[in-house]
Amino acid sequence: MSTVYKVYFTPRKNLMSYGAEIDVSDHIFIDGIDTVKSSIDSTDYSIGVFVFGDINITGAFYDGYFGDPQDYRSIFKFSRDLCKVRIVFSNEDGDTITYRGLINEKATVVDGINCTIQFRVLSLDSVINTTNIEGGTVTAGSTAKQAFESILGVPTITSVLNFDPANINPAYDFVIDDPGAFDSQPTRDMINQLLQATNSILVIDSNLNIIVKSRGIDFNASVKRFYGPYDIYGRENVIGLQNFNNGQQRQFTSIVVNGQLAESAALIETFGYTQIVFTFAFITDDEKALIIAQNLLAEFSAPKMELELIVPTSIGRGMQLSDTCSINWPLRIKPYSGFLPVVGITKVGSATEVVPYVFGSFQITEQVGWKIIEITENPKDFTMILKLRQMGETLSDGVFNPLNSSIVGIAIVGISKVGSGSTDTWNPSVVGAGKIGATKVA
Repeated sequence: MSTVYKVYFTPRKNLMSYGAEIDVSDHIFIDGIDTVKSSIDSTDYSIGVFVFGDINITGAFYDGYFGDPQDYRSIFKFSRDLCKVRIVFSNEDGDTITYRGLINEKATVVDGINCTIQFRVLSLDSVINTTNIEGGTVTAGSTAKQAFESILGVPTITSVLNFDPANINPAYDFVIDDPGAFDSQPTRDMINQLLQATNSILVIDSNLNIIVKSRGIDFNASVKRFYGPYDIYGRENVIGLQNFNNGQQRQFTSIVVNGQLAESAALIETFGYTQIVFTFAFITDDEKALIIAQNLLAEFSAPKMELELIVPTSIGRGMQLSDTCSINWPLRIKPYSGFLPVVGITKVGSATEVVPYVFGSFQITEQVGWKIIEITENPKDFTMILKLRQMGETLSDGVFNPLNSSIVGIAIVGISKVGSGSTDTWNPSVVGAGKIGATKVA
């Protein structure tokens, strides 16, 4: 399958503003691009960091087109640094993969013999990674939400990404105890600490909006459904499933925040003792630190299954980090003597309508809910790897449409009593057994 690419540069006009987008496709060699990746909460043995992938691209350098601003022929009139880059890959089926980033001038190198220039293109979130927080940005009495807004709503960031206070909604919003702890600190480090302290995630969506939100699931959002091999309705739409695990590599049964301990004795007894320690200089109140520890313990103390799902780009199109999905990965069914009865019609004990054989040791039911914590797109073959984590917090949640408590075969008929006096009970343990008049009416 052939891949076509288009590359667009948007150079800066000055320190805080950009000019028009320029199509530079004819000057770029794209062979060096491998995959495009973005993730949240996906690094094993850690909690609460966001990561976007970086790439290298090579351009022709024989006419000054990509020269520095001192060359009058260059398209860069102010600086090559932080030039916006948009790369659109498309195939013959009309599928597209889009990568957006910023040129890092420090990593730009020229090959004088081959007349090429190599750009290191950092992901758009790098504008957060390459800035510091000015003193006084976070003021006394600020809440965590206001701290996010003050740190992210600065021109160096908003000139690249879209910022709207309405999109900043941390799960636990508390008053900052020591605002001076943010002064002159790296923006990326303090944003990650705020995300951990508020038990929240940061997402940059397809429209370049910065979104801070709870890890919780939006049950009003649409659910993307994936179907594995042997789906009885033939709805298979995945290529493969790999790296399935029970989630214990991201399970912490003991969490310490600024010396305040929260732990689950029951889960420690079942799964063992795994501790992670956080220190937040902007928190000085012990009660607040304990609440933060308890919030993180509730989120990460129970193991939640994780896996990687490989799908065609056409199937995963539009999926974004933290989106919800389900997987139906059934066991393989083989008919008995060539006849496959319809489930629910098979007669118990029938020699002609018997239950089919089932094969395999791995299955996932579509009642289990999953959320996307990493997306890797491959422009070479137009496939996507979706890293998924089971949603929920406890050992028993994280499912769609949970079964009601009344299950056939468990409820006992005859224990109700109307009025005073005594009555007999009847245990209908035998199919078809019944007793009329067991309840005594006053």
